Amino acid sequence: MVEKKIKVRLLVAIAVLLFSGLAFGYQVITPSGTKNFKYKRSVTIEGDNVPGPHNNFPMMFDSTTTSGLPDDLKHKDEIPPGKVQNINGYDIVFATADGQPILSHEIEYYDSSTGEYIAWVKVDLTGNDQTIYLYYGSTDLGADDTQQVTDVWDSNYEMVQHMADATSSTIEGSTSNGITGTKGSSNNPNQVSGNIGYAQYFNSDTDIITFDDNSIWTWSPVSQNRTLSLWWRSSSLPNNQDEYQMFLWGDQPGWRKYTFMLVYNVGEIILMVCIVDTDYATPLGNFWTSWTPSTNRWYHIALVASSNGNCRIYVDGASRSVTYFDWFYSSQINPSTIQTGAALGNLDNNETIDELRFSHTNRSSGWIATSYNNQKEEDWNFYTVGGVQTLIKLSYFRATSLDSAVLLEWATETELKNEGFNIWRSEEKDGGYVRINPYLIPAKGTAGFGADYSYTDYDVENGVTYYYLLEDVDCYGKSTFHGPVSATPNDIILIWPPDWEPLDSGASIFSWTSSGNFSFKVDVSTSASFSASETITFPEEGWTSGLSFWLRPEEWEVILREAQASGGHLFWRIKAKSQDGRVICSDWRKIIFNFNK
Repeated sequence: MVEKKIKVRLLVAIAVLLFSGLAFGYQVITPSGTKNFKYKRSVTIEGDNVPGPHNNFPMMFDSTTTSGLPDDLKHKDEIPPGKVQNINGYDIVFATADGQPILSHEIEYYDSSTGEYIAWVKVDLTGNDQTIYLYYGSTDLGADDTQQVTDVWDSNYEMVQHMADATSSTIEGSTSNGITGTKGSSNNPNQVSGNIGYAQYFNSDTDIITFDDNSIWTWSPVSQNRTLSLWWRSSSLPNNQDEYQMFLWGDQPGWRKYTFMLVYNVGEIILMVCIVDTDYATPLGNFWTSWTPSTNRWYHIALVASSNGNCRIYVDGASRSVTYFDWFYSSQINPSTIQTGAALGNLDNNETIDELRFSHTNRSSGWIATSYNNQKEEDWNFYTVGGVQTLIKLSYFRATSLDSAVLLEWATETELKNEGFNIWRSEEKDGGYVRINPYLIPAKGTAGFGADYSYTDYDVENGVTYYYLLEDVDCYGKSTFHGPVSATPNDIILIWPPDWEPLDSGASIFSWTSSGNFSFKVDVSTSASFSASETITFPEEGWTSGLSFWLRPEEWEVILREAQASGGHLFWRIKAKSQDGRVICSDWRKIIFNFNK
């Protein structure tokens, strides 16, 4: 009988393991169906670099920004082997979470022998810290291509050129418009290493790229919102005045034309935007700004023309002072030199161009600054890639403020080959974490069966906010970090209503304990973030004394309506004001209402 029970439990555990997907890894929905990936890493985007929010933003991801990641992203047949199964890197994907569809992405460059991987990933950026996930190492995909190239670039992108040779003479575009660039005689300019992947090097006034004659280059005179952006680099600057036309478009009869130019003037560069009429000579708007660049340095340049006739010019994500001028170099707009559609050329001073983009909209200053922050070389910190994640599924990780202590609690739903946990603490959210448990906290869960854990940190001071990370470590030495969560220890301990215990009818009293001489307010919210728009505060005016607060019937009705609207639960906390005017907050508790009884 004992042997039979053991066999039954083993079969149940194996079944749970198989159906949970943990036996095979992390599941993500790809264009060809749900697939399993063996490896997963967090990609945490720093909100300080995103003056947003921006929906459908094409974020550059580069494996070389993270130490050790290229070794993982090498192909499995390399020596030493990597963890990628597909020779084209198609089993490297991104998603917002397990079980979610992959994010649309375009692979700009992948070297299977080194693991260097550059992709553009379509992400909704919130403007705050946020996390997406990198998945790789799937044997389910076979030869399936997971890219969705044209979907990466929103409908406003008319042309996106990564400036890499498709052949020795052509440069393919990435948008659905299919714009192709054709090089001039002798297949010049030349492909070189760029700021991102490859770029094109111009060193003669005959070096030119002509883009397709396409309807995207025509537009109504009353709808002229346009944005041009690119990366530019020069190895030397002239000492006398020379004019270099960088980019122009729009040679369609009966329509207005734009031209963007770089004008050198004794070591200084003048960025010029000209809006001219159909006779190539009458200026409708001419704008310029200037700055003194350094040689052999990449600059991000964005030029924005709006339908109201105004223009904005940006260098390295920062807006430049723009001046209108009423004179015009007629030689710059000449019917014999304008290319039908658009052209990039006449750059004859050792210049390199990368990531040329043309949008049918006037991009915002926040969009342009975010693009620069994401793609720049200097002081780069746009995102942080975490370590390879272990195969546990965490239910929650939370911190509770106590009197001169912080209670840390977490629970797992499943654990596969988990050795245990470490707790890391800091007084700064973004760094300086130190492990506080002297020994590894041993794992108690198994595959298909989780466990509850707790750890109390007594080495704290009341009134100080502490941040905590939870690290889980597997039997292979790989670890995953969760959090951070934060708590401010104090002597306010919440008593009633009880935390996480359903209330059949509720109770119109809140109570707590505190040894300090405080005045109090009760906050009730639909969210644990307690944003102003979601929070009800009692009393509405002033502060209360004592260690409890009774709600009036009409106040309790408001609480019940809020609870029903939010699915039967609310959050509450106590705000306390000391005699010296210092305001502190307790940890929050969850109120769960049972409306079925």
